[in-house]
Amino acid sequence: MQSFDDLEFPSEMTEALSAEGFEEPTEFQRTAIPPLRRGNNLLGAVGPGAGTLLAYGTAILERTDSQAGRAGALVLVPTAAAATGLAESLGRLAATTGHSVGALGGAWLLPERCDVLFATPNDVKSAVDEASLTLEGVQFLVVDGASAIETISGIDTLGTLFEYVKAGAQRVVLSQPVTESTSAFVATHVAKAVRVPPAPAVEGTAAKPPE
Repeated sequence: MQSFDDLEFPSEMTEALSAEGFEEPTEFQRTAIPPLRRGNNLLGAVGPGAGTLLAYGTAILERTDSQAGRAGALVLVPTAAAATGLAESLGRLAATTGHSVGALGGAWLLPERCDVLFATPNDVKSAVDEASLTLEGVQFLVVDGASAIETISGIDTLGTLFEYVKAGAQRVVLSQPVTESTSAFVATHVAKAVRVPPAPAVEGTAAKPPE
């Protein structure tokens, strides 16, 4: 797989990627995008530089319907600054699919009503508690930077938010490193997650490959 054309995206998506200067997928994108597009849950043992935003972002834009005023995809990140930066980046691609993208905690107009919402777990929890945000329509749930979220605010709020989202929503957790707490969280809240890259095989066992 040498280019995004090989992933057989709709032509408008491939053209938008090319316009943003993305011609060749990273190793993580090559491995993660196909199972994400098929609807698999995923644990990505990767950090910045692996191309995570495009991996889950393209899947979100392809698989998530507009919810007409409520979030269809929720991306949880460590800081409000990260939420803003990632939302701005994905927003340029979303212009080709008609999805609205926003971030809590920044200069966004009614971010709670966007199709794709980026935010910290604490900001989401506050918005849900205040009834300004509902997670009932979330079809795609991402944790981008689980180990950093664990360090900054703890992992307990993540568990609470995952319980708010319907069981059938596609779930993705990205973390580098994958701590014991993250592994336990995934085992509890992310059923049958494909791990990319696969975990090192323990003697007498085999890592689970992407489906």
